Amino acid sequence: MLKVEEHLKQRATELLEPPSPITSLSASLGTTTLITVEGEVVEVSAVKAVGSIKQKIPLKNIRIKQDQHIIPISLWREAAVVAMAVGDTVTISHVKAATSSYGAQLQSTALTKIKAKEEVRTSTFIVGVIEGEEEESVRVLFEDGETALILNEMWAPFDEKLKKEKVNVQIRLVGKKITEIREM
Repeated sequence: MLKVEEHLKQRATELLEPPSPITSLSASLGTTTLITVEGEVVEVSAVKAVGSIKQKIPLKNIRIKQDQHIIPISLWREAAVVAMAVGDTVTISHVKAATSSYGAQLQSTALTKIKAKEEVRTSTFIVGVIEGEEEESVRVLFEDGETALILNEMWAPFDEKLKKEKVNVQIRLVGKKITEIREM
């Protein structure tokens, strides 16, 4: 059996999975290494295909906000097709600072991973509902003024009850989308 020294294993791991420290948006554009940023999505473009006729590469531009800082991020290839919506809180790893004709921005790399914040609310009241941005969903209004999207079929059992009174529910949110709901 081949024995590999521990420092060589560690170096191989760093090459395959380089570190990507969490960096504030205010400091992100001044970095020269791969970083991880967190923030609220405030703008999302449609995915577009760029490149030559032979090879089209997906590109989506977003802007995220942390405190008072808003930074543009260009998401390429696999990162471009990750679903996200305005209002989602996301963590985006392995991005790099770059300057393009559009100015300073962050850009995804082949190692970029995007994760939406997950939240479980054990008891929250829904006080209103309106049509969602997507045909198959509605947007619910919580008692604290926040909103979230939920699929019509998940919401249907609660619709009649809301016409009479606010509805107390337990939910799981991924970004600003309800993925699980049950009445309390």
